[in-house]
Amino acid sequence: MEFRVLKYFLMVAREESITRAADRLHITQPTLSRQMAELEKEMGVPLLVRGGRKIELTSEGILLRRRAEEILNLVDKTEMEVTQAGENLEGTISVAGGDLAASRDFIQLIKAFQKEHPQVHFKFYTDITPYICDYLDHGCVDVGLLVQPFDVEKYEFLPIGKPMRFGVYMKADDPLTPKTEISPEDLKGKVLIKSFREDLDVAQLCYGAGDIWDTNVPIKVDLPNNAAIMIDEGMGYFLTSEGVIPFLDESRICFRPLSGEKQPLQTALAWRRNQPFSRAASTFISFLKETLN
Repeated sequence: MEFRVLKYFLMVAREESITRAADRLHITQPTLSRQMAELEKEMGVPLLVRGGRKIELTSEGILLRRRAEEILNLVDKTEMEVTQAGENLEGTISVAGGDLAASRDFIQLIKAFQKEHPQVHFKFYTDITPYICDYLDHGCVDVGLLVQPFDVEKYEFLPIGKPMRFGVYMKADDPLTPKTEISPEDLKGKVLIKSFREDLDVAQLCYGAGDIWDTNVPIKVDLPNNAAIMIDEGMGYFLTSEGVIPFLDESRICFRPLSGEKQPLQTALAWRRNQPFSRAASTFISFLKETLN
């Protein structure tokens, strides 16, 4: 399997059309169709569903898309590390984190490091802990901001940020705001908003919280800022961890923790044990150890 063909496949997946993808790649449509057919033959499974209006991915195609993105990102990362191994510290460090309060602490560390090493650049990917662990395992990112628990035997890590509390964001004038804690019973029958990138299981975090999922959850969001707008418009209650909404206007939106919390979760910066890193990434990890220890 050639890297070039993987790039072709990703373009087809992105454009949902052989014709548009061929135009973007500056190759002929028959050539691209033949490359996709040969790729499917090589993989031994169908990757594309060729419909009348657009092309969709099969389940195998969705998996290949994700792995192809990881492979090509790793190729680019390796090329940069090899070509940027000069005397001055330079290069690109790939990191990942979620929509977490500790992201600000992480970004402040990146800012301080870049002040000392202005020739070092960062790529910051946003995802949830299981996927970030996958990126770490495949060498696609150097350092990840994770929510415990995770495999402590596989990663070196340093705690960062305050322990996370799980709870509810709501309008500041909501009838529930006088309460210091929100019980699952308080949310019965309420409209809830939840992040589909959230990797926290509320049923495991708070006693009796599993009952919350019996209520109405019609809205799932990707970005917490969009959830904040929905809250401000009176569309529901955002069930998530504290601190995920940056630049919070507390005169309009407030947070209340859920009652019965078993144990606040800790966030940590982690990287693979016994993994070779570029000089820039190794220096950054040493900086993290010196700063956070």
